[in-house]
Amino acid sequence: SSVFSPPWPAMAATIVGDARTMAMLYLGAAGLKLLLQPAYHSTDFEVHRNWMAVTSSLPLREWYFDETSEWTLDYPPLFAWLERLLAVGAGYVEPAMLTLSATPYASSATVAYQRSTVIAMDIVLLVGATSLAAATARWAPPSLSRIRIIPAALAFLDAGLLLVDHVHFQYNGFLSGLLLLAVASLTTHHPLAAAAWFALLLNLKHLFLFAAPFFFLHLLSGHVLQPFRQDGMGTPQTHACQSSAAHAPVLPSRADAAASAETGTAAPSRTAAAAAHRPRWRRASVRLLSLAGIVVAISSLSFGPLVAVGQLPQLLRRLFPFERGLVHAYWAPNLWALYTAADKALAFAARRPVSPALASRAGAAVASSSGATAGLVGVTAMAVLPQIQPGHTALLVLLLQAPVLVGTCRRPSRRAAATAVAYCGLAAFLAGWHVHEKAILPPLVLLAAAAPADSTGARLHARLLLLLSAAGHYAQLPLLYQPAEYALSRALVLLYFICARDALRDRLCWLVAAEGAGQAGENGGA
Repeated sequence: SSVFSPPWPAMAATIVGDARTMAMLYLGAAGLKLLLQPAYHSTDFEVHRNWMAVTSSLPLREWYFDETSEWTLDYPPLFAWLERLLAVGAGYVEPAMLTLSATPYASSATVAYQRSTVIAMDIVLLVGATSLAAATARWAPPSLSRIRIIPAALAFLDAGLLLVDHVHFQYNGFLSGLLLLAVASLTTHHPLAAAAWFALLLNLKHLFLFAAPFFFLHLLSGHVLQPFRQDGMGTPQTHACQSSAAHAPVLPSRADAAASAETGTAAPSRTAAAAAHRPRWRRASVRLLSLAGIVVAISSLSFGPLVAVGQLPQLLRRLFPFERGLVHAYWAPNLWALYTAADKALAFAARRPVSPALASRAGAAVASSSGATAGLVGVTAMAVLPQIQPGHTALLVLLLQAPVLVGTCRRPSRRAAATAVAYCGLAAFLAGWHVHEKAILPPLVLLAAAAPADSTGARLHARLLLLLSAAGHYAQLPLLYQPAEYALSRALVLLYFICARDALRDRLCWLVAAEGAGQAGENGGA
């Protein structure tokens, strides 16, 4: 069955047909990224260098305990294994970069190697963008199948990713590519592949948990419980996410038994009803076990060795450091930035300092009236407004995601999977705990790669993408605060906006023309 096959056969012809164009796009982008190698790099560069040193110099049992550097390992185990793999190549380029030290190390060879790994791993982003663009283009008019290159190029050349990954330094493009592959697998109805890609992603970076509720409900309702959507006569059943009691065998009533006695026909028995349902339960069980087996297998390969050496409690403390506070040192432009700013304004107006009890709980250094604006990572005590806890933010994120989650539960839509995941990402960005400004990038890349195939949707999509991209990319600019990158960063953001506007406008014109030609053909045929 195609359900159990990988997503590539359905999209292979499309991807192969675009291979030359994609190769040219990748090489052109690689040239630009190579020119950015001498640019400023942030402390994240030292973070990843130190992680290579930790994973290559220390035994496994010490990976998540080491505090030689302040940049301790706090990503899931699969990313630690990835750093261990990258350290193999680093040892050939310059062994000194693998020295475990509290002092940052950034020789020219080290910079070239680490930046080159980001460029090389961007191939995953290109494949993911091409796969999702090809998947959504299936609903476009056949004559316009070539315009799928526009969404793929906009996702791959996202200005925010260029600035954050290839100047500031991170691996967001690689991780976003895995998210695009998972969503493309959902869109083409390959649930096992979707589960595998998403499990890999979560074991590389747990901050993509914002999409976990959607993936769970989509796979549950659209795949596991799909056999229960119709009964034996083809009549629609109760929605798959409702209680399984709706699908339970129904015992014959007394009236049915009396009628059976009068007519001489047997009333439907519990055994017969159960027999009718058993094949569907069997199919649903197989599907559930298949999905669970994939997720458990990937997670076991990732976490298993660390669990075996007793690192799980320390690992969880590193993965979820709630003591870092509600807002990041550089505030992401979300709800909690407004909330914290309002608290500062109210405290200033009322001349009300933080209470001593609250200061003692939060720590004197960060509980002061300027703690949230001091550029420090830590618990920020509110002076006037109620204190926000991690549980509050998690509940609010789920409430904001509820319209999409409920809709997915009732009627899962493969066509809307990309926009649904993007919506969930925006909800997490808006109300999540300790959100980084870079968290806006995965939703932007998803929206860029999954352009609608109808003119009405494409028009709304273009407006939304341009608005969010302009705001999201602008929010990344303070990361590049040195004078040498000032003009470059602004020019890249502006150039992307202009190119995206023109490309989306041309795509919309082609869609309108194709729809008009199709309607004219139908009228002529009539």
